[in-house]
Amino acid sequence: MLPRCGSLLLFVAFTSPAGEPDVLALFQKVASVYGASSNYVVRVQSSNTGKALSAGVSDPALTRPDLVAVNSITLARSGKAMRYEIKSGVTGQTTMWINDGLREWRYRPAQRQYTESPAMAWPAEAGPGSGLPGLDWTYFSKFRALPGVTLSASLLRTDTTCNGPTAVIEIRIPQTEDRIIERLSIRTDTGRVCHSEVHRIRSGRGGIVTEERVTSWTYEQIGGPVDPALFVFEPPKGAKLVNKLKDAQ
Repeated sequence: MLPRCGSLLLFVAFTSPAGEPDVLALFQKVASVYGASSNYVVRVQSSNTGKALSAGVSDPALTRPDLVAVNSITLARSGKAMRYEIKSGVTGQTTMWINDGLREWRYRPAQRQYTESPAMAWPAEAGPGSGLPGLDWTYFSKFRALPGVTLSASLLRTDTTCNGPTAVIEIRIPQTEDRIIERLSIRTDTGRVCHSEVHRIRSGRGGIVTEERVTSWTYEQIGGPVDPALFVFEPPKGAKLVNKLKDAQ
């Protein structure tokens, strides 16, 4: 949820209680870790829960736990080659998006259909956008921008969420329409993010909260070389080449 850095950076308030990890120093460590690599495999569990509020009070009739969706996501990158695979918690269908550096394929096994096109060029500078480079930013490269974004960050607590020394940082992201708060759990010794929780709060007339949505991502970082087979696509027998995949049912 972090915005891309602009050329003119405003003051950023980094605060941490005395004796606790320094937030700016930790952000710089994270940026160094994520800026140094274009080879990784990341597994993400993305869950969405939402509740509608009436006059700022949760309305049980509009809050349905059965609407919670958990998506399983795998991202892999090796230089210009990348793979994005998602299993939808709503439809149960899997979609694969594979780029070998020259060609790009999208494949949905349940429909036995795939598309093929020239690979999208990687931008000179990482940032929000479309295609696989945009997904790389959303799930991985955005952490490079932590030290320089125009937002306020503060240390909430320290714990062992990341199976080791962990700092939980709250970031308040300014938006014109929604109020967004992101909480990051970061291993202080490695500078790796293991968990992200985003609260998106929408207010109606008079500033009364009308909707609150929480998205939770859990990251599993996997070190070592990336298997080249992840970026190879061979159309399965019976799969049909189409111009566009149908919407998942």
